[in-house]
Amino acid sequence: MDDHCQALLNQLFRYIDGELPEDEWRAVAEHLEVCERCEAERRIYVRIKELVSGCPHEEAPECLRTRVVNMIDRAKGAQ
Repeated sequence: MDDHCQALLNQLFRYIDGELPEDEWRAVAEHLEVCERCEAERRIYVRIKELVSGCPHEEAPECLRTRVVNMIDRAKGAQ
């Protein structure tokens, strides 16, 4: 796999989620049209996203969320 393909694969989830700027999105789309290997990876990433989105999820208890936010705030203050 060449460097161009590796760079593209690093952007693949952002591409799938529509989070890339238009010019970058277009460049990825054009590459996927001609590179079967990267297109196969795209299909795998899409399937992973479908499987994960179908998993049940739970909300963290409010006390845990508060503790995590406080830890993050303390860590930021220590910088």
